[in-house]
Amino acid sequence: MKQAVQIEKAFHSLYAASDKFNQKNKVFMEEHGYVNCAFGLQLRTPIVAQCVLDNSKTPYEAQAEVRSATMRLLNHGECY
Repeated sequence: MKQAVQIEKAFHSLYAASDKFNQKNKVFMEEHGYVNCAFGLQLRTPIVAQCVLDNSKTPYEAQAEVRSATMRLLNHGECY
């Protein structure tokens, strides 16, 4: 278990810019209900816009929508 925690800490320290990018986009999704992708495409995130994220009451669907949107953004900055 200790080794897994060390690996996770090393990952987040190595990819700190990615964590900041994800957090910035998560805040934007909460405020606006969408996120901008490559070529001006807007990926709608209506569930995220209606929820408060990062607490025990956050619906699973909202967490899944955030994961889906951030993975699409991290994949070469494009949405598909």
